[in-house]
Amino acid sequence: MVSFMEKLVVDSIAVGTELTVEERNLFSVTYKNVIGSFRVTWRIILSIQQKEEGYCNVEHVAFVKQYRSKVDTKFFAIWPGILQSHLVPSAATGESKVLYLKMNDDYHLYLTRFKNGDERKIAAQDTLNA
Repeated sequence: MVSFMEKLVVDSIAVGTELTVEERNLFSVTYKNVIGSFRVTWRIILSIQQKEEGYCNVEHVAFVKQYRSKVDTKFFAIWPGILQSHLVPSAATGESKVLYLKMNDDYHLYLTRFKNGDERKIAAQDTLNA
């Protein structure tokens, strides 16, 4: 579904048209659902990781961290390109620009929540700059 929505966006902008209200809503809902799934998955993985750390099960903790890294990589790859490279620059109406900027800010907020340590500080600064 995500790749279909990205194709719709790229094709619409290529011919010089902006997404309609219905298309913008579909785009927004698609990404909210995808991001929501990743957030739920991430919370479950974090819960399992904390439980295994409590049991001092080093082998399971390593496996959970490895899996969490894969989920993080997929999450981080989904979002930023289409918004920053296509939608925000081509937004013709205030309504569409506000929607895209809000979606972009939400993405940066989620990035901040998923990171740890220095990466979290960098992500928080990126959120302020977004």
